[in-house]
Amino acid sequence: MAITEFWLKRSNYSGLINDTVYDDEWYSVLDSNVDFCINLLKLYEKTEQEYYHDKAEMIVEGIVKYFKARYGYYWKIDTKQLKPLTSKIETKYLGLLIKLFVVYVEFKRGKSLFKDSILRNLARDR
Repeated sequence: MAITEFWLKRSNYSGLINDTVYDDEWYSVLDSNVDFCINLLKLYEKTEQEYYHDKAEMIVEGIVKYFKARYGYYWKIDTKQLKPLTSKIETKYLGLLIKLFVVYVEFKRGKSLFKDSILRNLARDR
């Protein structure tokens, strides 16, 4: 879980994960936040540590608040300014976001990301 903690330390008050290991670069990509959030939900289910659940919720809230565009969601934002770095909206990222929303809602309804075969397949990264 050391890798998880490393990336969690790269987040800020928005909950979003900074996508670079360099301290002078501050950007976040929708794809990695979706994948990381789902993995935090898996960690929570396995460990029952509320910390992981809380961090996953922060990421979901950060995505909805800071990635939201008028007609979709931006794919990349500045994590210091919490503003889009590009006006580009890509369909594949919207698909990933739908995946997160379905996984998150079903998880909140009490379904297991490991025992429910549909959720397990949906929550896989590849």
